[in-house]
Amino acid sequence: MASADWVPRPFVGGRLRPLIATGVAVFIVHDIEELATVEAWTSARAPLMPGPVRSLVPVETAEFAVAVALVLLIFVAAAAWAWADRSGGWGPALDVFLVMVAVIGVNAVAHAFQAVVFRGYVPGLVSALTLELPYAVWAFRGVRRARLRSGRRLAVLVGIAAIAHTPLAAAAVWAGKALV
Repeated sequence: MASADWVPRPFVGGRLRPLIATGVAVFIVHDIEELATVEAWTSARAPLMPGPVRSLVPVETAEFAVAVALVLLIFVAAAAWAWADRSGGWGPALDVFLVMVAVIGVNAVAHAFQAVVFRGYVPGLVSALTLELPYAVWAFRGVRRARLRSGRRLAVLVGIAAIAHTPLAAAAVWAGKALV
């Protein structure tokens, strides 16, 4: 029996591709939900926002669309690099993609936190909890079970994502406001 025979099929070599493609789809579906609700929601709650956030709200749909497009470009670049990687998941391309997967997971947790703070629905909440969080858990468990990354390495990638999430989102919204 070859050493890789026991590895779950979706995470071996070129079979990382379903994981990558699913991530792009989850990102897009989540942001469609946000785009549909962000303008009305932020307009209604702008006075309730904490000081540092207040300068970014309300967010118009067009501004948010630019922000989403910028982050999507980063996500797709990471996905394309991981897709094209021929190392079977052992190269740095998978790490970069997994940071973006972790950003999706961190984003889901942020949505849940915001729902508690605002005592109700926030833009993107439904897809964050039903798509983003399960996808991130599935991806990390699969990569871990395939022994492509250690638990410690995955924890570091999640830490990087946790640090990057809010500044990335704020910078994207700021850029959206500047470009629209």
